[in-house]
Amino acid sequence: MWVSHLKLQDFRNFHRLDLLLGPGPTVFLGDNAHGKSNLLEALYVLATTRSPRAGADAELLRWEALGEALPLARLEAQVRRPRGPVALEVLLVGPAPAERGGQGLAQKRLRVNGVPRRAWDYLGELVAVLFSAADLEMLAGAPGLRRRFLDVACGQGDRAYLRALQRYGRVLSQRNSLLKLIGAGRGRVAELEFWDEELAQHGSYLLGQRRSLLAALGQEATAVHRALTGSSAQLALEYQATLSLAEGQDALSFRRALLSVQGRELAAGFTLVGPHRDDLRLLLGGRGLAQYGSRGELRTAALALRLAEAALLRRALGEAPVLLLDDVLSELDGGRRRLLQEFIAPYEQVLITAVDREALAPGFLEGAARWRVRAGAVERE
Repeated sequence: MWVSHLKLQDFRNFHRLDLLLGPGPTVFLGDNAHGKSNLLEALYVLATTRSPRAGADAELLRWEALGEALPLARLEAQVRRPRGPVALEVLLVGPAPAERGGQGLAQKRLRVNGVPRRAWDYLGELVAVLFSAADLEMLAGAPGLRRRFLDVACGQGDRAYLRALQRYGRVLSQRNSLLKLIGAGRGRVAELEFWDEELAQHGSYLLGQRRSLLAALGQEATAVHRALTGSSAQLALEYQATLSLAEGQDALSFRRALLSVQGRELAAGFTLVGPHRDDLRLLLGGRGLAQYGSRGELRTAALALRLAEAALLRRALGEAPVLLLDDVLSELDGGRRRLLQEFIAPYEQVLITAVDREALAPGFLEGAARWRVRAGAVERE
């Protein structure tokens, strides 16, 4: 698959953008803070409906647009796929002028070929893998960032996972509310049975899919990391679950695990076990990367993880995802740059940002479309 046409209106620092793209490699060159990363972010939002770096959707609206009576940002893409072209649109509306400053909530509307869609019906029309500086925070930051990585990696290739994830979230919210009511003496413990069953049904599916993904992802990422670094220190992925493998492998064992911690949950007022509390740990040579890894080690591990994700999606879908590589070459030496370019060669469309052309091998540049990004404007170089 590949994106043939990208249109933006009042997204980040882009007032208006109408950009024709082709298959193969495309390079966006320009100084920092001019909009290169915003371009890749827009494509990622069109693929996943969420930004990898914004805390709220309202932050994606161009600052000057927030003062308008009806502030909105519009993102559109034409996607070429073997089964035919697909038109995607993400519309972000709000916040109202009274809530200026990006603090209010934005409404999100999704369309596929002009037809409104819910998120789980929209996702999968454009599949993209993004490497960016935010991946270093993902590896070393809060567990929620790594759970988000797992959910996107699973969900882009499996809509059933997305539906289960949404239902799990709704059930979890209802169950937590009930636990608080019981703790306040306004609910009955027997009422937990229904929500336990629902949570176990969807949670056990999520756990199974995550564990299957990690088994394959770990092998792929280890091989990619070894090729990129030539190091004997092995990269390993470890799923840290609040439920043991035996407890989480089916809905019945999941329910039993919930019963075993019921007293603690009633005291805490929220659900203590399940995929919403799990984590992903990366180790290099047996050491935790988040605790002991250098910036260079974290960056290389993150790149290996993204390339492994792309390879798995390519096999699962039967077509390659779009690769979005944001400033991926700035801290790689010449040998690793050449290796990376070999890894990305089989992908139908690769979009790369760089500050200058020296970061790219001459042979790569000769076969790539090149664009210059300046202050929210994009011109062919």
